[in-house]
Amino acid sequence: MKNFPTAKDVLPHGEKAVVVFTRGEKLGFDDEGYGGTGNWKTTLAKLEQVEKVIIYLREKGQSGGRIFVGNYISHAPSPEADRVIIYFFHLKEVGSTTSNWPDFGIFGQNPVGFLGEF
Repeated sequence: MKNFPTAKDVLPHGEKAVVVFTRGEKLGFDDEGYGGTGNWKTTLAKLEQVEKVIIYLREKGQSGGRIFVGNYISHAPSPEADRVIIYFFHLKEVGSTTSNWPDFGIFGQNPVGFLGEF
């Protein structure tokens, strides 16, 4: 699989995406790639404009992470106040990264960011 140094290397030119960092505890999807990832504090106006969801998954004991891309469906309120669950379809693993989250996402320590022109 391909190694992506940054999230910008994953997203096709001209598209908009939400990019999230997770350790997997609130990430779930079926064999068809339908699912969601939850408890994100984010800007809803930007989220409603994205086409793609990029997930950086770092499981326990890993350095770097696995990279997944799916199509954004919608969001819904999380059980935790002021947070949302992001829903997607056709999520698939597209590669990995040896970059740490701040270098991959270019969003600092924030676990959610956006790519594209808003």
